[in-house]
Amino acid sequence: MNYDRLTKYTLRQFLVEMARGGSRDARGESLLRLYDEYVDLFHHASGSSHNHQAWPGGYADHITECLRINRSLYATLNRWRPLPFTEHSAAICLFFHDIEKPFRYGPEDHPEAKEWQTLHRQLMAAKDLKVVNPNALTDSIARRTPSRVWEELKLRILGGLFKKYNIALTPDERNALKYIHGEGDHHRKDERVAGPLAAHVHHCDNISARIWYDKGKGLSRDQGAPKQDQINYDPEVLFPFLSDRVEKEKSAVSQFLIDRGVATFEQLMEATDMRPSSVNRYLADLVSQEAVRQMENGWYEWVGVH
Repeated sequence: MNYDRLTKYTLRQFLVEMARGGSRDARGESLLRLYDEYVDLFHHASGSSHNHQAWPGGYADHITECLRINRSLYATLNRWRPLPFTEHSAAICLFFHDIEKPFRYGPEDHPEAKEWQTLHRQLMAAKDLKVVNPNALTDSIARRTPSRVWEELKLRILGGLFKKYNIALTPDERNALKYIHGEGDHHRKDERVAGPLAAHVHHCDNISARIWYDKGKGLSRDQGAPKQDQINYDPEVLFPFLSDRVEKEKSAVSQFLIDRGVATFEQLMEATDMRPSSVNRYLADLVSQEAVRQMENGWYEWVGVH
């Protein structure tokens, strides 16, 4: 495993790889569409109010770090003894495990964030949560803390997103989502409540939230993007290897790559993990009017990600 490359993976890059990589998961496309729709909320929300990644955008940073940890731990443990779940299955659980936070910590002027924040205040003020949710875990006023009520709302948020994006979870994944923060009051001495997948994602989450709680600021976005005043916008300088037959498209392609932080041939090779000759052929084939149009859907959707 290329650990140096792993530490440069962004959140969107993980999702694109899941959707279109070699060992893809059919649900990856749905996760990618969900992320693209809520990208502003993802990168606005903090990871928590205090305990971990408590800065604007900390939510996306925390999720990204969990996915990096998952990849590293999964590769190590699976090499030692085969695991009864896939890396992508764990990634899906980690992607959704704090899904209420973009709405909890989102700006109040965002319609959906405002809707959930308003409902949270209403539930906190209700005399009996059973009236609102017959299956509520927090029906006791003594147990009704803001975080517990948000856990209730997370179930609703998950249900709505699963329906909207046509996402189905396996029983093991549902178990993992339920117990990713531990078994809590459900712990039993005569039964294993949390399954193997739940144990794995719990550790991934805990490493990010309790060991690296103050680390990783901004890692969910591309950190290699050059500053505007450091870029030479001349496409002949940036990509002199493009063939003459695509001369008229050079400017659009170069600008697109610049906007996404890939300003040099070396950075392009690093981003795609391709050999120079492969990059030359790849771009020459892709740089056409159709490719330029398709590129507007996202950099990693057309670049080869392994």
